Amino acid sequence: MTRTNLLLVGAVLVLATFIPASAFVFQMNSNQLQSLYEIDENPVVDPGTDLLSVTPLDKGAEFWGSLNLGGTGWSQMQIGANYFGHPYAGHEGDGASLLELGLDNLEGYTMLSQSFRNVGKHGWHFSLFAGIGYAHDRETYYYLQNEWAMIDAGMSARLSLDFSNAEIWSYNPNTGERLYLGWGNAFNLGLDWSHVSSMGFNIAGDVPLDGEDHNFRVEATPAPEPTSLVFIGCGLLGLALLRRKLKKNSSNVN
Repeated sequence: MTRTNLLLVGAVLVLATFIPASAFVFQMNSNQLQSLYEIDENPVVDPGTDLLSVTPLDKGAEFWGSLNLGGTGWSQMQIGANYFGHPYAGHEGDGASLLELGLDNLEGYTMLSQSFRNVGKHGWHFSLFAGIGYAHDRETYYYLQNEWAMIDAGMSARLSLDFSNAEIWSYNPNTGERLYLGWGNAFNLGLDWSHVSSMGFNIAGDVPLDGEDHNFRVEATPAPEPTSLVFIGCGLLGLALLRRKLKKNSSNVN
C-alpha cells in the first residue's frame, strides 16, 4: 500500500473514531438560548427568585437574575422552555414553546451539551436538564439531569447531559406517583424522544452569598462542534494529498 493510501485510510479511521462520540450531541443555538425563560424554582416559596433579563449576545445570551430565599439555604432556578410556552408565574403562550424553538425532538441524540461563562461576582452551581414524556397526555414524565458543576466567578465550562448516564426522576400522571430512579441509562426506559416537554439549565447555590448578594449573571453559548472540526481537518488533508499527487504526476510527465 502506498504512503498516500495509508494517509487516506488513516483519515477515514480518525473520522470513524470521532463521529460516534460527537455527531449526536444536541446543543441550543443562539436564537434558542435568547428565547429561554424561567420555568420553575425550588423552593417555590422564594420571595425574590427571579430571572430579571435575557440579553442577546453575538453568540448566545446573557442571563441576569436573583436567587433569594428570604433566609438561608439552597435556592434553585430552572431556565429553559417547555411544551406550552408557560413561564413560571406567567401564562401559557407568554413564552416560546419547544415546538416553536425547534427543541421538541431529541430522537437520534445521545447527549445535551452547552457552554457557560460565569460573569457574576460569585460561583454558582449549574446543570442541564431535559424532560421527556407528555404528562398532559397521560404519559409518564421523566426528568433527566447531569451532575451539578460549580463554575466560579470569571470561569467558563462546558456541561454535558449524557442520556446513558443521567440522574432520573419520574412522574406518573395516572397514579400521581413520583419516583427518584437514581443514576441510570435513560435509553433503557423506552422513552419517546420525540416527546420533549422541557429543556434548559439549572442555576443554584446556598444563599445568601457575601451578605445579602443573591444575584447571578451568566452567559450561555453554543460550543464548537468537534465533528465539524474533524470534517474540516479531513478536507484539508484530502486537498493536500490531492495537490501532492498532482504535483508528482506532473513531474513524472516531464
